[in-house]
Order: sequence, then structure tokens, then C-alpha cells
Amino acid sequence: MLSKTELYTPRLRLIPVSPAIVRAFFNDREELSRILGAVIPLDWPVDPVIMEILKRRPDDTGAFDWADYIYIHKQEKKVIGDGGFKGPPDTDGRVEIGYAIIPEYRNKGLATEGALALAEWAFSNVGVSKVCAETSVNGTASMRVVQKLGMQKCGARHDDEDGDLFCWQITREEYEKKHEPLNSKPK
Repeated sequence: MLSKTELYTPRLRLIPVSPAIVRAFFNDREELSRILGAVIPLDWPVDPVIMEILKRRPDDTGAFDWADYIYIHKQEKKVIGDGGFKGPPDTDGRVEIGYAIIPEYRNKGLATEGALALAEWAFSNVGVSKVCAETSVNGTASMRVVQKLGMQKCGARHDDEDGDLFCWQITREEYEKKHEPLNSKPK
């Protein structure tokens, strides 16, 4: 298992969620702002359920290795979204990503930057053979993100909470043909 570290894209710094970050989220948003070195907008997180899920995880780093990242706009030093993994790779080496950007920063390519960083981190783990995602059948913006990653639609399913979903995936080989590695060092 790889240890999660910060990830960097041209415009984003992705901070791995830790038990300390989860505690600060629930107890002291000013402390959270200090920990992250960023302003925390009122409309983040887009889906607060993710923090509730993380709150219930064991308080050790291993439980967080395949969890969430907080997206910070480097220039503005502001939290603009989050993304991460819905769990560790399954027995076939598949891992699923998800992401959300606050409304003010949508349609600027930031979700794609973050998702690319997640896919690259996932494929840096030798146990990962495919990165997958699900989008609402009406989620045009989310579909554009996964298509820019090179994912292909591989099915559909119905979820009682989320409705009808398209399933997407990209294999390690497809990803390596399509993408240059991101620079994992700060700029």
C-alpha cells in the first residue's frame, strides 16, 4: 500500500484527508483553515456525507489511504472541492473515483485536473489495473470529466439514492497511452 501524500496539478493542491482534518471539520473550521492553509467556503463540501463517512473510520492512517482529498486552489488559497476513492482496489484491481467542485469553480477544468491527479496516484499503485467512475445519466459535466480522462462507458445501473447511472472505466494501459505523468512536486 502506498502512503498518501499531497498531490499537485497546475492549479490545485490536493490534501489527503486525515483523522485530524476530519476532527477539525466537525469541531473548529478555523482550525481546519489553519491546517489546510486555505479559506474554507460555506458551500464546501458539496456533499457533506463524505465527512460523516470519514468520521466513522478508524483513527489510523491505513483506513484513510483510499479515502478523500481536499482540493485547494493554489493561487487563491481556497478550498474549492474534494475528490477521492470510494474504497481500496477490489480483487480485480479496480478502484472507483468520485469528485465534487463548489459551484463558483465549476466549468473551469478543475474537476478534470483533480480527477487526473487521483487516477495517476491510483495507477502508481501496482495493484490497480482500472480506474472507474459513475455519473448520473443526466450529469453532462461529470461525463465530460471522465471522457477527458479517457474513460469509456462500460455499463449502466440503477441506484436507489442516486438514480440511473452510467459506469465508466479506463485501464492502466489506456491511461498510460493517453496521459503524460503529472508533476508530483509543487510549482
